[in-house]
Amino acid sequence: MLIVHTLTPDRIAPCALQLREADQAELDAAGVEDVIGMLSDALPDCSWASVAEWNGRPVFMYGVRPLPGGEVGVPWMLSTVHLEQAERVAVARLARQVVARMRAEFPVLTNLIHAENHDAIKFVKWLGFTVSDKLTGPEYKFRQFIWRRDV
Repeated sequence: MLIVHTLTPDRIAPCALQLREADQAELDAAGVEDVIGMLSDALPDCSWASVAEWNGRPVFMYGVRPLPGGEVGVPWMLSTVHLEQAERVAVARLARQVVARMRAEFPVLTNLIHAENHDAIKFVKWLGFTVSDKLTGPEYKFRQFIWRRDV
């Protein structure tokens, strides 16, 4: 069963120390040297953040951080090596609920995704985001994904 908890500082390390290779590569490409420190520093700026567990193991952590002005939210998700063990339908259902919550809170959602993280790109497209073909971000290794509420 997929169980969701509020992401608290003590829940960061168990996830951060078991990141999937693609997620770790994305953070490396972004120049993040201390994942635990980065997440601990960023957590207070998030509107909310959570961790999902499957059979007591952390599967992924996620959240959304508002940009100044509050109209744009920056969604994020980092998965652990345990993601493949979780039931796909449960993960998909939770992801849809999470994105619906973000969309209710922000008229625009955007972030960068590593251009080589093909599974993550497919996933955000499935969730309804548009993914740019243009390379951007650190060393031009990222693509922007975005969703805008119809006005």
